[in-house]
Amino acid sequence: ALKDNENRYRILAQTLAAQPEVEYAEPNYLVRLRPMREPVPLDVESLRPAGTPNDPAYAAQWNFSALDMARVWDINPGATADMVVAVVDSGVTTVNQSFNFPLWNGSAIQTVSMPFTISPEMSASRLTRPFDFVFGQSVLDLDSHGTHVGSTIAETTNDMARATGIAYNAPTMPVKVCTGYWDEQIDRSRRGIPNRADEHDPGCSTLDIADGIRYAAEQGAKVINVSLGGPSATNAVRDALAFAVQRGAFVAIAMGNSFDDGNPINYPAKYAEQFQGVMSVG
Repeated sequence: ALKDNENRYRILAQTLAAQPEVEYAEPNYLVRLRPMREPVPLDVESLRPAGTPNDPAYAAQWNFSALDMARVWDINPGATADMVVAVVDSGVTTVNQSFNFPLWNGSAIQTVSMPFTISPEMSASRLTRPFDFVFGQSVLDLDSHGTHVGSTIAETTNDMARATGIAYNAPTMPVKVCTGYWDEQIDRSRRGIPNRADEHDPGCSTLDIADGIRYAAEQGAKVINVSLGGPSATNAVRDALAFAVQRGAFVAIAMGNSFDDGNPINYPAKYAEQFQGVMSVG
């Protein structure tokens, strides 16, 4: 059924694209967030450059050690306050507040108060110009992927707590373009649809991704991180990337997470070869 629907949408897009007044038409595809990997602890005690942070979980951040980040921090300690990094993802929670959301409780839809707090390692003062392209509300991460990515980039560092961020002085711009299971469950309940959301419902529409990239560039992001992807090429996202680099942004896009499935070509990472200033990152 999904394949039939995809074919119908593709035929409709081809019909619209054939009209002389239409620049292009394409389906609004759904792509997926990139899965997070379990850390592999490495011995970082044998060599500790001056830039080595004092956060206790740093020893488990094998990828930072593999990049020799401590020596990088000797040269450039965690970027500067004007190096705004946009995280185009499932969001990073930006408020300490409770929200009343409708939820299916197994037999009926009821209103539930859900408390949200800003991550203790993502200070509110360094969260800037957030925007939610999915629901148009305060940016909330109900999936955790965006918070994980944002923390990897800019988690508070050298505070003797938790883990370390690469650009730990950089402000973070949370741009929500993806949903998690609970986003879908709340949205379903808002529309009065009973039962639980399907685990395959969450994702990121290519239209929202394109809008999110454009927004980040317009709002002055120096770096835009896009840790998501799928098999379908889209003009909307490609054009958004062109717009971003024209505005002077550097865009990093995840690739290689489908290695176990034969490492197929993934978009938008594939577009990196077309633009100076866009890089696909494994």
